[in-house]
Amino acid sequence: MIINSDIYHRSVSFFIILLFSLCTYAQQKLSGVIYDDSTKEPLEAVVIYFDGTTQGTITDAVGKFFLEINSNYKGKVIITYLGYKTVILDLSTMTDYNNVLVYLTEEIESLDPIYLKTDDWSREKKLRYFKKYFIGELWLQEQCEIINEKDIRLYYSAAEETLYASSSIPLTIRNNYLGYTVTYYLTDFELKFSLGSSGLRLVNSIYLSGTSFFKESRKKIKKKYISRRKESFEGSMLHFMRSLALKELKENKFRVFYKGFAGDPYKYFSVKLIDNFAKVSLGVDRVSILYNEKHQTDMWMSTDYFLIDGFGNYTPTDQLFFSGYMANQRVGMMLPLDYNL
Repeated sequence: MIINSDIYHRSVSFFIILLFSLCTYAQQKLSGVIYDDSTKEPLEAVVIYFDGTTQGTITDAVGKFFLEINSNYKGKVIITYLGYKTVILDLSTMTDYNNVLVYLTEEIESLDPIYLKTDDWSREKKLRYFKKYFIGELWLQEQCEIINEKDIRLYYSAAEETLYASSSIPLTIRNNYLGYTVTYYLTDFELKFSLGSSGLRLVNSIYLSGTSFFKESRKKIKKKYISRRKESFEGSMLHFMRSLALKELKENKFRVFYKGFAGDPYKYFSVKLIDNFAKVSLGVDRVSILYNEKHQTDMWMSTDYFLIDGFGNYTPTDQLFFSGYMANQRVGMMLPLDYNL
């Protein structure tokens, strides 16, 4: 039986464009020096990372850094340092990856926003909603601790029926379920509500924006983490996008339905390899995706096509919509983009 959900999820984040092949990795290095823009002095311990991955480094005592990248990598590199504005390098516009000079400017201390309209929700109530739709269900919240949750700014607008959240400080999430420590730079979070026919307040949509960096919690990965990561990956958005790009949906236990009836997945999806990307079009208005006969996701889009890279990352993220299983996988179940490659 196909079960529909009214909740859809739009995950908007800085995306990384990488080589389409999951097997070929020719390595080269991105190198450079990070300076303070006003003093021109080098900065030590600046964090440089590929968004959504475990790949990153920090500058040394003289501001230098080296970071291995795929020779065909044309995505985003995040450069961040507490008290300074974050810089994003777009490798697709760069012709030389060696001796890159970056000047960071100090962040002007921002005051807490002033809301003219009264927010009658308690922080406890707002935080409860935020953690459910950012981390996941209660059992997962018990496994994932936001170390600095006091830095999360929360506001509920009754007029817009929307809960807003943001943070000027990166959130540190200790994920004891999957064995990662995640640094999450929360740019925006919007949880929109509507009144159902019964008069109860229902969650209508989620908008999430930010960047993330993963670190292993332990040097030696426990078997339970390996097992849980595998379980989290199977049927996930990451799993689906990789399978779709390689035309391996059936092999990976994904079935596609249109108006309740199963069909050949590639009757609905057109997949073409163009410039090391999978260019995907959807030939119908909406499909349902069933993984392993138990996890259902509905998918629709407001664009003619989207691209999938070699890590299973897709763009444009804000024009693809999902409801059901994949949409309900929150940050607590999120794996790095370079998982299992």
